[in-house]
Amino acid sequence: MKWIGLFFVVVSVIGWISVSDNALAQQDDKHLFKAYLSLSDAYDSNVLKAGEQSAEKGDNIIYVQPSLSVLLPFRFGADLNVDYTFTYLKYSKFSVYDTYYNDLNASLNFYPVKNLVFGILDSYTVVPISPQLPTFAATNITQENYLDPYITYDFYITPRFYLNVRYDYIKVDFPGSLGIAYTVSQPQISAAVLLNHYLKIKPGFKYISQTFTASSIGTINQSEPFIEIDIANGSRLSFTGSYGYLAFSFTNTSQSGSIYLANLTYKPDDRLNADIYVHGSKLFDIFGRLYTQFEVGLDARYNLTERVSTNAEIKYLKLKYAGENYYTDASGGDIGINYRFIRWSELFATYYYYDNKPETSNGSQYQDSRILVGIRAGLL
Repeated sequence: MKWIGLFFVVVSVIGWISVSDNALAQQDDKHLFKAYLSLSDAYDSNVLKAGEQSAEKGDNIIYVQPSLSVLLPFRFGADLNVDYTFTYLKYSKFSVYDTYYNDLNASLNFYPVKNLVFGILDSYTVVPISPQLPTFAATNITQENYLDPYITYDFYITPRFYLNVRYDYIKVDFPGSLGIAYTVSQPQISAAVLLNHYLKIKPGFKYISQTFTASSIGTINQSEPFIEIDIANGSRLSFTGSYGYLAFSFTNTSQSGSIYLANLTYKPDDRLNADIYVHGSKLFDIFGRLYTQFEVGLDARYNLTERVSTNAEIKYLKLKYAGENYYTDASGGDIGINYRFIRWSELFATYYYYDNKPETSNGSQYQDSRILVGIRAGLL
């Protein structure tokens, strides 16, 4: 793997007005602004994702990411959160891959009475067409808007037992050339039981109905029971699991599928946090093609000192489309280190590895690795 010199440049202009925890708790009308600038440099060993070693091409990639976070608490019992990030990618050799991303997230929450929340979340993303993106995304999805108004209420029966009711009505639009829009109705109910100071169990049930436009595939209905178990005693060990059954109604046919998820979080102390997840499904894509998918992974973070931490992740994915001579095995992982030299500012370095092994008559098997180093700084 060829190594190219890495750079560190920091320019940061930030406005900040501090807000105490008590003021936030009282929904004060003061403001909190936080701005960051992240600059990083990466060397990718296989930019073209070529399957033959002779066709591999390496390149140096510069990432520039300014971002801004705004928190506005109001006296009348509400708060507004806005996060915006702009990402620009510059390739040294393959300038045709140069591209940028816009990500804007905003949430507004009202707290009219105790335990009752009215909220709305909006996420908007702009991704210009780029040859570096997957074919589906590059040719069809250039914008996405996700709007989620919701209401949630906690009904306490005893200090150790309460019911939670939540309802989301989600609207998703892809304003790009694909032109897909759909709505999601998602009622949810759960019961939390605190057995003692160390054990909390929360079973629940979600019903998810997705309705697509007439030019699309129809409706998808999902019934999903779930359970969360949280063990805490100066440490933390939690488990989340769910299993869902899906029914699909297409223009010309009706089908069914299933989905399951298990996630285990282990946090014995403030230094270590680890997540193990298993995700499987048998369902349809938006074009009505049936596929099965299995994914498993481990993600861990360890604080070596108050300022230095390490992180690592490994994962495996297998996917197969029914009735087609194609399935893929993909594995990968990363390992990195972070140094926080002042509050909200850090130096980081991460090594990524990806191994894709599709098995098809015209598939391409390839390996790719990347080393990324950079700085993310904020002046507060």
